[in-house]
Amino acid sequence: MNPGATKSRTETGLRALLAAAIALLALWVYAGVRHHGFVDFDDADYVYANPNLDGRFAFDDLVRAFREPENSNWSPLTSLSLVASDALHGPKPAAYALTNALLHVVASLLLFVAFGRLTERWVASAALAAIFAVHPLHVESVAWISQRKDVLAGVFWMATLAAYPRAVRTGRSSAHALVFLLGLFALLSKPTAVALPITLLLLDYWPLARLRTFPDLRRALLEKTPLLAAAAAVALVTHAVQTQAGTNASAWTPLSSRVLNAGRSYAIYVVETVWPVDLAYFHPFPSEAVLGSPSTYGACAAIAGTTALALAAARRHPAFAMGWFWFLLTLVPMIGLVRVGGQAHADRYVYVAQTGLVAILVFALPDALEARLRRRAEASGDRRRARAGLPSAASRAACATGGLVVLILAVLARSQVAVWRDSIALFSHATHVTRDNAHAHRFLGVSLWAAGDREGGSRHLIEALRIRPDWGEARLVLATALLQGGRLDAAHPEIERAAREGAAPALVWAARG
Repeated sequence: MNPGATKSRTETGLRALLAAAIALLALWVYAGVRHHGFVDFDDADYVYANPNLDGRFAFDDLVRAFREPENSNWSPLTSLSLVASDALHGPKPAAYALTNALLHVVASLLLFVAFGRLTERWVASAALAAIFAVHPLHVESVAWISQRKDVLAGVFWMATLAAYPRAVRTGRSSAHALVFLLGLFALLSKPTAVALPITLLLLDYWPLARLRTFPDLRRALLEKTPLLAAAAAVALVTHAVQTQAGTNASAWTPLSSRVLNAGRSYAIYVVETVWPVDLAYFHPFPSEAVLGSPSTYGACAAIAGTTALALAAARRHPAFAMGWFWFLLTLVPMIGLVRVGGQAHADRYVYVAQTGLVAILVFALPDALEARLRRRAEASGDRRRARAGLPSAASRAACATGGLVVLILAVLARSQVAVWRDSIALFSHATHVTRDNAHAHRFLGVSLWAAGDREGGSRHLIEALRIRPDWGEARLVLATALLQGGRLDAAHPEIERAAREGAAPALVWAARG
């Protein structure tokens, strides 16, 4: 019997077992989505009230996806994916949600394959992929039907990473062409994939160790020129679309506020990676008092200090530097320096970015611990132990701890999945775990009113206006609710005030009528 062949079969079997465990655990976490309905936040625009979804898939759908933005975004492959889903199963929310869950499973497995090929450390890569598969911060990207763009882009992003080692190893133009094509598909699924070329460069630094000299860096950049050009084109198109739609809020938010919120958000994402509680679909942009508080400046200082530490330790601990800059740089398009929408930060923004933080935990920390133990052994003269590296008992303890962490995260994520079962559950949860969330109160008020709870609906609409008294659109919603309840005397003053506060003239005219 060939010992090499036996070892190869054993390793292949272990990889298959690890992949199956990742997939089954993720499916267990997201099994509940089969009972979910649509939520009254973007799902109407993207799916159940989308006039482009007519139960068929035709050539004009292909043309429209590339020619026309959808809901202030340009993500043609996602638009085509939703059209295909509608043609296959019709307007069934559970089917859309299950498709998202399956795409997430595929992205998780591709991440496992990618880092396994990159590092040849398959157990650590399985830990990375398992945390990606079950982390509660990713529930929003999967359970929210409208976020098909996240999981679809995630599949192509991870497929690009999985194809990259072969392109580097062989240098074949066909292999690099595949990397470009998969990366382009990621960009066409969600514009925030503009950071994908950066992640490839970071992988060139570690674990591929291809950036030893300046000519190495120049060659690596040249390889990625087509993908960088595609990313720049998508970024320009997206900026133009969002500016034209009026969703680019940068113009009326001072740069200093955006920078402080960015630092604060980075710190929040780090904390939520290790302590994922009080997650909500919407986090309001903080007030100037919060942005100017010691906690915000402390958060910014912590992020800056960690960045300086990563730079200083880049040579001795390259995995730490790679992971930290993966986290920082992939978040740049969503961190709020160019502000889109009213949120301060969002769980869905770290769908790929969090991979850098987890890579620090599963690669950099064990490497640092092993190096420290080896130095101690060398100092004590124990050469055999120095060559052996991390003791087997410590390795077993690390694996057991990692497995326990994954299971805890899976239980928390399964609970978070239930939050997305319907509109009332989603918005009610947000009002409980956040403070002064006018957005959540406004949408909860509408959902309760639609469900027949007029008293509860009015109470939450009034609370939304207490928090944001100049929100003309929310005031008009309250006025409409009052009209439907027959309270004309209370409704008309609200309509007039909504008009003064900037509510859409057509809606004001309709309410007056």
